[in-house]
Amino acid sequence: MLRRSVPPSKPGRCAGDRINSCERGDIRQLSYQRPGGRLTYDEIGSPPASRRRRRLVLAGAVRARRLAHGHSENFAIASVFIPRRYRQELYNIYAFCRLADDFADEFSGSDAARAALDRWERLLAESISGDVEDPLFSAVGGTIRRQGLDPELFRKLLQAFRLDLVKTRYATWADLRGYTRLSADPVGRLVLQLFGYRDPDYFALSDDICTCLLYTSDAADE
Repeated sequence: MLRRSVPPSKPGRCAGDRINSCERGDIRQLSYQRPGGRLTYDEIGSPPASRRRRRLVLAGAVRARRLAHGHSENFAIASVFIPRRYRQELYNIYAFCRLADDFADEFSGSDAARAALDRWERLLAESISGDVEDPLFSAVGGTIRRQGLDPELFRKLLQAFRLDLVKTRYATWADLRGYTRLSADPVGRLVLQLFGYRDPDYFALSDDICTCLLYTSDAADE
């Protein structure tokens, strides 16, 4: 829940494990107090113009960061090797992927999961235009616009998650490769774009690596 902070104990500082604003009114001090320091706009990019939008973006960034550090994967460990200016952007991308991938497991019926993925795609479209009320997608949309990410890569991931609802086996390597073009390759390309790389040769190498990692992961689960 969004709420105002209690009066800070020291002038110009924020307090509490919450989203808050400092009494100075400095938009860069709108922050989330967490163990190890504050999450501020220095880390999540240029602030939107309105105060309400700023709070939405910050709330979404906090959720993405908590998800990345709280999930049972090695993402939070790997993130310490990423330059600080890219970390929150990557958290936002991760949150989009992680939550969408979890829909099939969280909803008992494929209809419910399909409806959740449809909502995810609708929110994605709204986030790209900058007219979205969802906190997480306010953060995701900011990342897409700031970094010039290709929205089609996010849509391909949603296509893969929809396939997961109806198909878990592929008869040929060619069929499986078609699936990994939707489920694996977009992730590597998003990371390359985030770091400013648009070279088709890099994309091709990334596709091979991501597909190989997915094959290995699936084989380990068998």
